[in-house]
Amino acid sequence: TVVLPEPAQVHRSGTADRVAIDAPPASISADEVASFEAIIYDAVNNPVEGEITWSSTNGTITEDGVFFPWSSGLIEITAEHNGLQASYNLTVTPGVAIGVEVTSLVLGVLEANTLQAEVTDGRGNIIDDDSGLVWDIDGDYVGHGSPTWVPEETGNYTVRVRLNQLQDETELTVRAGQPHAFVFEEHLRVRAGSWTTIVPRLVDVNG
Repeated sequence: TVVLPEPAQVHRSGTADRVAIDAPPASISADEVASFEAIIYDAVNNPVEGEITWSSTNGTITEDGVFFPWSSGLIEITAEHNGLQASYNLTVTPGVAIGVEVTSLVLGVLEANTLQAEVTDGRGNIIDDDSGLVWDIDGDYVGHGSPTWVPEETGNYTVRVRLNQLQDETELTVRAGQPHAFVFEEHLRVRAGSWTTIVPRLVDVNG
């Protein structure tokens, strides 16, 4: 019995015709790292050996195709070989929340104010999901997510928002609304030949 050796893979040295990015990931989070691979083909779709240069519109990608994201959004990854290019649009989503900050710091009295906070990941990307936020003002629970709060008096209040183990506590100011009217004291009287000072009050639409 004669055992024949396995045939060696034949590499054809055709002229590079196109570049293709092989099996890219559909999306990653800003906390992840992705590896990209590109293949150079000749005119009859045979693989051709050659050097690939990588670039990205955001983040960092190494010469080996390892991509480190920065900002969330749609990122274009490009592989280039001797003027031939292949591009791929990668979706980067925000990572795990590591910070929360109250953004609604000035509210209107007797108005329906929406309480808002900014949730960010480790790279500063804003996370749109606010369903886990829990709010209290001066120690009283006021709602989840982005609740509506109607303050009855002007002044300063302590607001706190929590998201799991994260929280932010700060002071918010409740002010009157836009100037609406002057209010004068009723039944003003002044004796003939004398003078008096008239001091009107400027009020908003709610008085």
